[in-house]
Amino acid sequence: MTMGNILILEDEAILRKNLKAIIMELDSEAKVYESGSVVKGLELLYEVDMDILLLDIQLEDGNGLDFAKEVRKIDRYKLTHIVFITAVPTHAIMAFSETHCYSYIVKPFDKEQLKEALYTLIYYGYKAGVNKEDKLELHLKNCIFKIDMAEILYIEASNQKLYVHTLLDIITVPNVSLKKMKESLNETFIQVHKAFIVNREVIKAIHKAEKYIELHQTSTVIPIGRVYYKELIGESI
Repeated sequence: MTMGNILILEDEAILRKNLKAIIMELDSEAKVYESGSVVKGLELLYEVDMDILLLDIQLEDGNGLDFAKEVRKIDRYKLTHIVFITAVPTHAIMAFSETHCYSYIVKPFDKEQLKEALYTLIYYGYKAGVNKEDKLELHLKNCIFKIDMAEILYIEASNQKLYVHTLLDIITVPNVSLKKMKESLNETFIQVHKAFIVNREVIKAIHKAEKYIELHQTSTVIPIGRVYYKELIGESI
């Protein structure tokens, strides 16, 4: 899988160089485009169909957050994956709420932090490798939601409802059992507890002694139920 075309909008040349080096280390097939200005960045967006945007929020000639808002007005970029780079964590919170970005990294950051931020975008295969038919269809009131299964982190059963935790949102599903939901999922998912189904692709670590799972893209830890322990551990060997 490849991350495809990536735009780095960052006015610090050294940081652009470092970002590109880390990306190429993760995915040698990715095509990285660089810009130190908002104007040039917009030009590149129209010249090349970008798959991922790495945007610094504070730029010399503008604001990365405003840039992202403009990006979202362009039809082909309404769902493009944005990772913000910021020295101020509160800016990242604004970014999530206003532009639906997928992740953010806070300066100064190291290689591992950037890898973590990009992990999902690589291994979910947003541009290549994702079967477009792998969608979960949820019937809620008068609406039908279709979600890419690759975007689901885990599903939780609680208080007679299901909570589908995705990269961007938590969707509440009433009157559906976890067993019934499992039948609608593909083989990427595994039940690890009577109340939890997880996406195998986002498992970060399995703590066998403590019997819990860490996932990428969330700080939530998932318990491992006794009944499901053997199957899960067998897969991890």
